[in-house]
Parts: sequence; C-alpha cells; structure tokens
Amino acid sequence: MKIEINLDNLNSIPEELSEIAQLEKVGNQIYNHVRNVSNSSILISGYRGVGKTSLIQMIENKINKEAKKENGDKITFVYQNIDKYDDYSILLRKLIRGVCLSIMDNKNLVKKNDELFLEVESLYEHTFFDVNRFEMLNNEKTTEKNLNTSINFKTIIMRLTPLLLFIGSFTILKAEYISAIASFLIKVVSLIWVVFSEINWKFMISKKAIESSKLEKTSLYDDEIAEYQLIRILDKLDKKNIKVILVFDEIDKIDDPKKMRKVLSDLKHILLLDNSNSIVIAGQKVYYQLLDSNIEDDGLLSSVFTANYHIPMLDKEILRKIVKGYFILEEQNLEKYESYIDSIILNSNQVLRKTKNLIVNNITWENEKPYIIIDKDSIFLYDLDSQILELLYEIDYQHLLSDDDQSLSDLYINYLFLWIKKMKRYSDTSFIKQDIFDSENIVFVEYPSNSLVRFEFLITVLLEKMLKQKMIIFSENDDFDDDKLNNIKYVWNKEQLKNNSISISETKMYTDFFSAFTELDKLLGEMSRDLEFDVVKNFDLEYLNNYKKIRDYRNRVVHGEILSEENKNEMHKFQNSISRIKGFLYEHYTFTVFKLFSEEKNFKIIKKPTVINPDIHADIQIFNESLDIIVEVKSYKILSVNDQVLKNMFNYLYLSDEHSMKKRESIVVLVVYILEQNKKEGTVIEKRFNNIYPEYKGRFFVIVMPFFQKELLLNRLGNILNMIE
Repeated sequence: MKIEINLDNLNSIPEELSEIAQLEKVGNQIYNHVRNVSNSSILISGYRGVGKTSLIQMIENKINKEAKKENGDKITFVYQNIDKYDDYSILLRKLIRGVCLSIMDNKNLVKKNDELFLEVESLYEHTFFDVNRFEMLNNEKTTEKNLNTSINFKTIIMRLTPLLLFIGSFTILKAEYISAIASFLIKVVSLIWVVFSEINWKFMISKKAIESSKLEKTSLYDDEIAEYQLIRILDKLDKKNIKVILVFDEIDKIDDPKKMRKVLSDLKHILLLDNSNSIVIAGQKVYYQLLDSNIEDDGLLSSVFTANYHIPMLDKEILRKIVKGYFILEEQNLEKYESYIDSIILNSNQVLRKTKNLIVNNITWENEKPYIIIDKDSIFLYDLDSQILELLYEIDYQHLLSDDDQSLSDLYINYLFLWIKKMKRYSDTSFIKQDIFDSENIVFVEYPSNSLVRFEFLITVLLEKMLKQKMIIFSENDDFDDDKLNNIKYVWNKEQLKNNSISISETKMYTDFFSAFTELDKLLGEMSRDLEFDVVKNFDLEYLNNYKKIRDYRNRVVHGEILSEENKNEMHKFQNSISRIKGFLYEHYTFTVFKLFSEEKNFKIIKKPTVINPDIHADIQIFNESLDIIVEVKSYKILSVNDQVLKNMFNYLYLSDEHSMKKRESIVVLVVYILEQNKKEGTVIEKRFNNIYPEYKGRFFVIVMPFFQKELLLNRLGNILNMIE
C-alpha cells in the first residue's frame, strides 16, 4: 500500500494565524502587545518545532502589511540568533548592524536625506571598519625683531690712513726718531694689514617670539561605548515614533546550563534598556528558570519580562488534520491510513516540525512523484502506535488538561511520549520503572522545583493503564535478587504484540551496546589502576559474571561474525543492566577505599547497614563506640542532588539517633562521583541541607570526586573527621 504526498502542503506553512485556530488566540495577544506596549520584553516559550519563530514572523508580516496603509504603525523587527553566542560586545555590534540595516532597507521609516539616516549609515560602517572623523583648530601668533652689525677692518684702515697722514703733518719730531718710529710702524702696520685685510667681522642680534594654540577632535568607536551607541540610536528612532523590536531567537538550542545563565545575564542589560522592545524566543527551560526565579530572593529573571506567552503543542485533532493534508488520500479509504498518521504523531512527540521530518525521511520517489510505502508487516505496528497514542491522550484528558499552565502541561505530555520510546527499546527483555524514569538521575535544576511529584505520579498511571490494556505484563523471571533492586519488572506482551512486532533495529542495538560497553570498560580500567588489582576478578558482583562472555561477543561482532539470536538477547540484557553495574561499582570502590581507612583508625565497616538498623538503606556504615558514619554513594554526569536525596540523608540521621538512643554521635557522608568538578559544589549541597534541616547542621557532609584516586578520597574523609573532633 502506498500514499501519495501533497508536496505543496508539506512545503508550506500557514500564512495566516487563523489557519491554525489553536495559535490564533496567543498570536493576537502577542500582536496587540507588540503594537501597543512600549519598553516591553516578551518571553516566548514552547518546545522546539512547535512554531515559535514562525508565529513571530507571521505577526511581523501582518504588521508590515498594515504599515503600508496610511498612518500605519512604524515598527521594524531585528532578528538575532543566540545559539552561537560568544561575547556581549560582539552581540551589541550585531544588534547595531541589524537596527541600521532595518532602517536603511525600509524606505518608509526614514528618508535617505534625513540627518538620522546619514547618522545610521555612518554608525553601520563603524561596526565593520575603523572610520574616523577628524577636526583640527590651529591658532598661531608670531613676533620677530632683528639687529645685524658687520665690521670690516680693511675698509676701516683704508678710510683712516689719509686722516692719520693729515694729523701727522702737524707733528714736529726729531729726525732721528722719525726714521726709527717709521720703520717700526711700517712693520706693525704691514703685519696688521696682512692679518686683518681678509677678516670680516659680523655681529648679529636677533629676537623672535611665537604664540601658538591647537585643538584636535577625533571620533571614537570601540566595544566599551557600543551599548551607548545602541541606546542613542534607539532613543532617536523613538523620538521619530519608530518602534524597534529586538528578536532574540534560537536560545533553546543552548544545552549548557552555565552558558545559558551567562547569555540570560548579558541579555538582561539589553532587555532593560530605555526605549528597548524585545522578544526572547526560548525553549521550555528558560520558562522553568523564570518560574523558579519568582520564588528566589532577587532571582535573575524575576523582573525582566513584562509578559510570557507559551506556544503550545498542537491539539491532537488539529495536528491530525494538518498531517492528513500532507497526503493525497482517498475519502473511501481514510480509515486505512488513520493508524499510520497516529504513528507519525506518536513518534514526533506531537510536534509539527517533527511530523514533517519523519514523512520526508521515508519518501520513495516513483516517476518523479513522492510516496510513502506501507508494507503489510508494519500495519500492526502502526495499529499499536495508534492505541498507545489514544492511551496517552486519555491520560492527558484525565490528569493534565485541568492545568492552568499550558507550558507545564506540555512538559508532562512530552515526558509521556519519551517514556513510551524508552519502553520500546526493551522489546527483548524486561524493564523496571527506574529504567524508564529514574528520579535520582534526572537533572531537576533544569525543571520546575515541584515537578518531581507529578512525574512520579504520571509514570505510575502510564504503567497501570498499559497493564490494564495488556500492552505490557509482569515479568515471570526475576533476573536480579538484590534487595535494593527488588522492583516490579515488566515485559511487552508478545502475544498481544503478535510475536514482537515492536523490535529495535540490529544496527541500532549494536551501536547503543558498543557505546555503553565502552563506557563500562573504561570505568573498570580506571578503578583497577587506582586500586592496583583487577576489579572484575576481585569484586564479588553477580553482574560481572557475564562480563568476559559479553566482551567476547563484542569482539566477534567487531570482526564481522554473525551472532545467534540467543547471543544477541544476552548482549541486550547485559546492556540494560550496565547502569546498575556502574552503580554497584561505585559503591564497591568506595567501600574498598574506606575499608583501608577503617583498618587504620580502628573502625568497623559494613555494606548495607540494614543488618544493624533495618530502616536505614544506606550503602555503607563505618562505626566505633562513639561515632556512626553513614555513607551514601551517588554518580551523576552533571551534579544534581535533588531534595528527595537530601530527605533520605535526614532520615538516616533521624533513624540513627533513634536506634542508638543518642549514645553515639552520627554523621552522614554523601560521596558523589561526577565527570567534572567545581570545588564549591559540595559546599553548596551542604548549605542546602542545612537550610532545609537546620537541626542537623554540621552533621551532613559531601565529598565530590571527579575521578578515582583513593588517596584523595581518604584525605577528604579524614578532613571531615578532623572537623567534627
């Protein structure tokens, strides 16, 4: 059976909000807010693919059409993607460019010969080039006085000789003296004549005075004044009744919580600027931070946004109608295609964009026409997906539609879809509730603080309804006997599913297995090196009994061998137990290291202290006559100790006091293994505990270990003992 695809509908998006009735209400709210409210910042929340950006673009198009009419609003949108955010100053430059381009490209906003247009044009160039405007004012006043004197001895003598002869004629001298004197004078005069005849003496006296003053002005542009430039241009545009809407998009693509917090902190400066109007298109997580920020002391986002609008997942019937429009269906055979369409919706998590992606990914081209081919073996799978989808909608109707907050309702609906996908991966083996949803491993810092209770309730409801409809059944075989893991086990009802119609692909199974096994292999190697013995041989763990056999299976697959169905099932079962194995490894490693401490300090140490107090389910207890050290071991990819874990620590202290009748002091030590460590993280958790349970302040300690190093672990436990002595 094949279905032809309507490419025109598949490639288009609704041009008018009214085409998606569910979005019309929220779209009109945003539209009126943008037009009529000044100095506002709007948060747009919603899951990826629900149409957040498309909706804002529809609103922009509607405003632009109305602006062409006489006396229309002068509003321009400036988009900035934040997914690759680097630096605040770079963001400011990009925003200035965006504002300038929107003014320069829109002739209806500012005329080209307008002074503001020329200033905008110049500012735009500043963001790319070193453009300098130079002004210089130079004043100079000069006063000059000169006196020159020249003396030539030859000329003087020639002029004085006749005078001397005239005077000499009146002098009466004796003859004998005249001859001698004349001879002497001739010699002297001759000598003087030779020497001075060539000498020209000049004397010069010069005086010059200059008064000068200079003033230089150079235009300046650098990152430090970029914010000032943005404020100034927004202010001038506002005075001309031009509203600029800064749209920050793609924030939901930032997965790093630390980077997300930095981005929001930097954006806050812009969102709160005078004459600034902003729209922040974010995912669900920013909205969750906003919720928690409202109950924090001076929370980061508590006073930033003037309004929040959530773009919801589309209603099931609306989404079905849209997806049907992607196909050219025969009216008389519509029922045949219903289950396939439901399967698309289920696997898309009820997100419109994902439905398109799933359809496009499965297109087959025949004679240049696109089709979806539905084989007979897949029909039952689609029927089952349709049943599951109806079950999820039933839970939604009974337990979620009454929620006032649509964004939280979407959160829980999305998790229902995710849990089904996880269950499908256990098609060949049993699973427990913690395999589908483990409250201790979820990073609850990214979710509303009160969501844990609701998650626990919904996963229980889901399992009960699936049992009632016989989609899953209780497992007859109990593979694990450990008290801590003595949970109810479920398996897919293969009779109901017609001999395992739900089956993961062999390629994906191998890929997932290799990834998980490699991680476990690395963990075992690091522990063995630190403890200086083979962990696999020395740790008495039932879960490691098959390790060598499974390792052999892996090597055979790597070398191209084909495994039997029995071998594949063993591999898959081992893969599903790897997370439990890792948990036990961390516990046994900690116990082995602390045993060294106990031997040195004359303490006793036991695993699973329920033998002393059946109400305490901690991992390790170290004790002597005066002190109990209750140890709990956890491992996380990202450190996220939720309130339930802290409550367990409180119970350990309370029950320990009750059991020993306070004859011995007791403390609780939480040992946490994570990939990366921040030195302050352990202190932060201790402070949280002390704030919640102040009566036990000073009796709860956290040791955060980013790697295996027994000496470091021993030192940190020793430091705790020194603190309480």
